[in-house]
Amino acid sequence: MKLWLERMIIGFTRGMNLRSKILILYGLILLLPTLVLGGGAIYLVIRSFHHSYLVTLDETVRQTARNV
Repeated sequence: MKLWLERMIIGFTRGMNLRSKILILYGLILLLPTLVLGGGAIYLVIRSFHHSYLVTLDETVRQTARNV
């Protein structure tokens, strides 16, 4: 498995110049994890806001029913 992966990476990067290799590594090491973690954080924030909105709405309906 290790040799297969190593050969695949070497074959993929053999024809590239150093600038292209650096840009690909930059993307894989910095941009990709940042985008994945940022997307996960945004999902959690939206889910939290949605839950908070539903709890507030439920409490409002409960108070309105108690007042009526």
